[in-house]
Amino acid sequence: MTLLASPVTALDRSSARSSGPLRLSGSGGVVPTCHAEPMILDTLDIDADAFAAGTGWEIRREGACKGGVCVPLPDGFSVEHAADRLGMELVRDGATRLWALGPESLNGRALVTAEAPELVLDDIDGNEFRLSSLRGQKVLLVAWAPY
Repeated sequence: MTLLASPVTALDRSSARSSGPLRLSGSGGVVPTCHAEPMILDTLDIDADAFAAGTGWEIRREGACKGGVCVPLPDGFSVEHAADRLGMELVRDGATRLWALGPESLNGRALVTAEAPELVLDDIDGNEFRLSSLRGQKVLLVAWAPY
């Protein structure tokens, strides 16, 4: 298996919130473990440890492994190859020269869980409404955008 030698070791949050995509770069620091959010990369030349820290998929002799599942990587490890085999979207933004690596979708579905995140909006009367108040019930969300 071929591992790339340039490790990604720095973290720069794209916002001050504790959630949101991770932005990894090649300077110094610690890579956290965050598995349900996309990784934002400034290079695709990352090593297996950085890939595991950002995605939860450990690169082993058998391939990419998470829990009891191992997906073979017959051509060795690279971000592009692992993303393809794991069903992760890999998208480049030419303007910023950054890459976004999405979560795995081995079964063709990108949802990591069927549980919706907390959503708080004002109702028609201006009162705060929490989506979590409907937990345990079937909910249909309808979204519309004018563009």
